[in-house]
Amino acid sequence: MIGTYIRIAAVVALSLSFLPAGVQASEESWTKFEAHLQECTAKHGYDRKRERNLGEHELGTGELAWRECAYDGVRKLLIPASGLDSSYRRVIVQDKVMTDKVAKGDLTRRERAKRLEELVSQLRAAELQRAPQEMDQAHAEFMQRMVELRRMKRLNGIMR
Repeated sequence: MIGTYIRIAAVVALSLSFLPAGVQASEESWTKFEAHLQECTAKHGYDRKRERNLGEHELGTGELAWRECAYDGVRKLLIPASGLDSSYRRVIVQDKVMTDKVAKGDLTRRERAKRLEELVSQLRAAELQRAPQEMDQAHAEFMQRMVELRRMKRLNGIMR
């Protein structure tokens, strides 16, 4: 009975090892990114959740430094886990352009926030869209590994 549980645990562990990085790490990387943003807030004194007192064309104290800190988090935490590095880098560039437009009065904070929300939704959708393709490949690799393990088991039985 215990041997059966050990074999099941081994199969589960093996199958999890074949999950693609984008599927395994996506949610974990977003959780880490949110924690990183909190660190940016502590370090730079800007809190994106408390910007209600700012004018529509006003940048908060420490906001530019906070945004640079956020971009660093995207580069370190989200890009490696996603496989969508060019898409994330485009969002960073677009955010910089939009932030400059907010400061110049050409775009409101609300418009920037709405556009960023759309861009992030598109990125998350792209991540989810990649997952089935990666899962198919991971499943094929897993099945191949299972065939190899069965062969090894048969060889072990023959060698005894």
